[in-house]
Amino acid sequence: MNESDAKVDGILSRFENRTDAFDEQEIADAIQDALWKRAGKSAELTLRESAEGIAFSVAEGNVGEKSRWSTYYGPKNLWKAEDGTEREAPSIDKVTELIIEYWQGRADACTHPRMRIRYADLVWDLSRRITGKKPDVRFAQMAICATVQLITGGHCEHSRDALRKLKRALSIALSIKDMQRAGAVCAAVIEYESKTASDDKKRTWGLAYDLLIEGRHENLLTPDQERRIIADLEARLARVANSEPPHFDPFGAESTALRLARYYRRKNLMDDLRRVMNTYTHVWIKIAQKAMPLLGAAWLEKVHRTLLDFGLRAEADAMEPQLRSLGARSHDNMATISHRVEFSAKEIEEFANEMTAGTWPEALARIAIHFLPDHVEAKEQVLKIADRSPTMSLFSRRIIDHRGRVVAEVGSVQDDLDGRLVQHIAEDLTFWRPFLRLALERAQCRHNANTESYLVFLFQSPAFPPENRPLVERGIRAFVEQDFAVAIHLLIPQIEAAIRNLVIAGGGPVYEVGRHGGTNLRNLDKLLSDSRLVESLTERIALYLRVLLTDQRGWNLRNIVSHGLVGPVAFGSPVADRIVHALLLLARLRERPSNE
Repeated sequence: MNESDAKVDGILSRFENRTDAFDEQEIADAIQDALWKRAGKSAELTLRESAEGIAFSVAEGNVGEKSRWSTYYGPKNLWKAEDGTEREAPSIDKVTELIIEYWQGRADACTHPRMRIRYADLVWDLSRRITGKKPDVRFAQMAICATVQLITGGHCEHSRDALRKLKRALSIALSIKDMQRAGAVCAAVIEYESKTASDDKKRTWGLAYDLLIEGRHENLLTPDQERRIIADLEARLARVANSEPPHFDPFGAESTALRLARYYRRKNLMDDLRRVMNTYTHVWIKIAQKAMPLLGAAWLEKVHRTLLDFGLRAEADAMEPQLRSLGARSHDNMATISHRVEFSAKEIEEFANEMTAGTWPEALARIAIHFLPDHVEAKEQVLKIADRSPTMSLFSRRIIDHRGRVVAEVGSVQDDLDGRLVQHIAEDLTFWRPFLRLALERAQCRHNANTESYLVFLFQSPAFPPENRPLVERGIRAFVEQDFAVAIHLLIPQIEAAIRNLVIAGGGPVYEVGRHGGTNLRNLDKLLSDSRLVESLTERIALYLRVLLTDQRGWNLRNIVSHGLVGPVAFGSPVADRIVHALLLLARLRERPSNE
């Protein structure tokens, strides 16, 4: 044995004789350090150096997933070289038949279970890839038995490492249909959790349930083992749901209760399901009442959704009073954030003159286009903001109504760019409110416009059939006379009717099957998403109308007005102006000549 091999052998012997817990990275670091310090660095590595260096520097994968090598183990590091080619370390090209044979010998000779697992499992995992031959099943059996020995012998310090090893051993046992060894792995899982689980360390418990019951391996368990797993969870729930320190842990109660609830639902034990979910609910109601209203409302909103997910409608309904109370308090506790933007009187006057120049129809057409958000530009702004404030772009947002009810959630920029775009456009509409009011007021004044002036402009479009004129006229008259609440309630349905007329004209469907066998009209949001309508309106206008009328992440005017979800303060000029603006956009549509 040469000097280099002797150093590696000494390192391996030192680890084999250790009785404390260690992991493969420690072995890899020690071997790499020895290789770095070896004399004659430029000399070719020996078989022992290569085999041991690769064995402990490969990365373990996740059960059920394949690595870059289409195996469980794979390279730990990937990068691109200067020439653009992908590189990996260790490289599969360095694994030879001689190295496989070397690992076979080491698996037979090695005494430490952690090291034996690595050698035996590498033989089992990589042999076919390297040699084209099926490995001897004894290496699979050896890896399983060594895993059980590692776990039960107390050689595993971290629960994540233990769970990965146990998952892999169970997967191998099932792949070779070795039910006896699979049962031994199950027993090791239960024993490991019983020795290491601690209420205040959530990653140390729930392993047996997650792997064996949630993983649908109950057939490997004896009835006593299954009862023990569930009894342990029940006992833990009773402790962590206790309202007194030191055991009280609402998040622990949540994860425990949800595990039990999923189990009882699968077993159709509905009384037990309700019992554990009631415990979970009471825990969160108690802490929500002591928390800041906004945070408490968010917690209870999650509990409410969870109860509905489990089909517990009565229980969900019963907690609505607490949810409404916290919602109202949270709205009252919100702070106003404002930003001041100043314009000179000259700038405002120039803007008003520019918007209202020309004839009355020209002024209305200009206002309609100027105040239409550009969705492409808005998306670029969202991405620029995310680039300037990357941390804020990662957080989701919740949209809350005037009663504190969460009406929608918007995810991060990466996960929910569409939601961020809708919210950005909605905020943009709010910014432009005084300018739209100014433009409409000046246009009416400059052109001495009245109700009839608006009607002449609107009813040149096929979107507004003559039979709808009386209602549109009453709505526009209310707008001109600044009776905005009446205008809003009359004109929103006329926008919906106009959209429906446009879908029909484009050959799109406006009916759908009703619950009682009849025919219902498709709702406005579905109409605005119809591909024929989007094509005729343009994506820019269709998106704007959804933000304004039907998207809960936007203004959502059609729904909040129709369902009485806002108070009188909302029925002012800003909302009425936007409704009239939507009418002006639709009025710009004209029928194509028959020869086109």
